Amino acid sequence: MPSHFLCNYHRAWLATNPQAALTHLQQCIHSASMLRQTEQWHRALPYIGSAFEAASLLLGSIDIDTQLAATELTSSALLLADNYYRMGRFRHGREIIKQAITLLVETQQRTDVGGSARLSGCISLLHKKLTEFLHMERQRTASGSLFQRAAMVH
Repeated sequence: MPSHFLCNYHRAWLATNPQAALTHLQQCIHSASMLRQTEQWHRALPYIGSAFEAASLLLGSIDIDTQLAATELTSSALLLADNYYRMGRFRHGREIIKQAITLLVETQQRTDVGGSARLSGCISLLHKKLTEFLHMERQRTASGSLFQRAAMVH
């Protein structure tokens, strides 16, 4: 799934300014949280998506602690996936989690052992949430099918 929340200009600027990327991420999460509290999923989406992309940029920065970047990436991925699920866009939610797992595994393979426990924990959490989301999706699909069948009977 390609990045589409940040424009090329802002993506390049945040990639070269990790502190600005961290600030941007935190501001976006705050704005999205306010909108999510009132179930404004569509309005929250660009904020969470921007936060996720900023976190992805932080993961590759040598100026930001890898453990912090991994935590921010995991948190924003889970929030973005949840937002997609609440909008009924299940495939997008799954893709975000898979993308986050891929980024963390790649980071784990190229970093020292010191951050490995945190990275492993983040990867495990994402795998667990992916399984939960798949289960929820199956339940939702099954209940929708049952509802359709029941409506046809009456």
